[in-house]
Amino acid sequence: MSSFRARVARFWQWFADNEKLLSPWFENAREGDPMPTRQLLTAALNLVIEDLPFEFGGKFEINFSANGRREAAFLTYYLARNLPEALASRWTVTPLKPFVGKEFVIRMFENNIGFGDILIDAKPVGSDRFFLRFYNATLEEMEEPAAYHFFFILLDAALGEGVSISHIDGVEKAAEPEAGMIPLIELRETIAAELAKEERVLNENPCEYYVGYSGTLNDEDDPASLPLRHDIITGFTCQNRLMDEYYGGQQNSFDLYANAGAKAAFIWYFHDHEDLREALDERNGLTDRIIREILGEPDTGKELGINTGQATSPVRCYIDLLLYDEEAFLAKVGTVLKDYGYTFYYTDYLADAESRELPKGWPQ
Repeated sequence: MSSFRARVARFWQWFADNEKLLSPWFENAREGDPMPTRQLLTAALNLVIEDLPFEFGGKFEINFSANGRREAAFLTYYLARNLPEALASRWTVTPLKPFVGKEFVIRMFENNIGFGDILIDAKPVGSDRFFLRFYNATLEEMEEPAAYHFFFILLDAALGEGVSISHIDGVEKAAEPEAGMIPLIELRETIAAELAKEERVLNENPCEYYVGYSGTLNDEDDPASLPLRHDIITGFTCQNRLMDEYYGGQQNSFDLYANAGAKAAFIWYFHDHEDLREALDERNGLTDRIIREILGEPDTGKELGINTGQATSPVRCYIDLLLYDEEAFLAKVGTVLKDYGYTFYYTDYLADAESRELPKGWPQ
């Protein structure tokens, strides 16, 4: 199976080769039938990420979508960032559905519904997320799946899909207007104001949303004998769902990446520090070198992958990865590992995956 990196490169080469076939509809956007162009693009994208949602924006504009899944955004960002310079002067490609920034209306049956027609109640959940209740008379009359579908279209346009993924914790349809509800058009500004109280700002890129976590070991537990990652006492991640699925014995997120030619994995090793602070500092330094010397600068479209988190136990350290080209990464990472006196192991981000020892030294 080809890597995600290779698939993305092939897609943009195909796009460049077929630009003349794609351009006519975009030259007169919203005139004529978009379906032939959509079908052509869908067939090519299916060779990268199957059933990837996208929509046509303005003139020569394509907006990819993660369909509300933070995990998928790590793929759409890499795909969009690889738009070749020769095409970038003409085409606008976004990794997620953008913030519209003005009144937006969708037509449903006999009704037009816009930002001003949806009422919202936003309740804080934690320090930077919000649970929404929404009401609209037309949506209330619809079957629930359809009502939620149309609401999410409007929500992503009102906030931008990146903000929606980063800051919306859940939604629920109300049966009638409720005290304190505001028009949807005011929601982005309201969330920004609430975040400002905690000296935070809107996060437009859900791939950069990191959270810390911690664990407690029983006094009778020997950390070295516990299963991998069950010994962790402190860590952080931008892949909450992947981590939850690991502990729950599921692999939906892992499979999402694997099916696209990417790999969720981690490097681990036994450290030799009694002082956990020293282990953390060493792990941080090692990770910084892996990013700088092997993975490459994040969010450029040139990286082999990204560091998605780190964790430490009394005996082990973990470095979490999402690799866009696993083979290229594994061929190079030994040039960094050789400078540390540990045996390093590489494991798929699955609870029952087997570890393999990583070679150290020059590229293999």
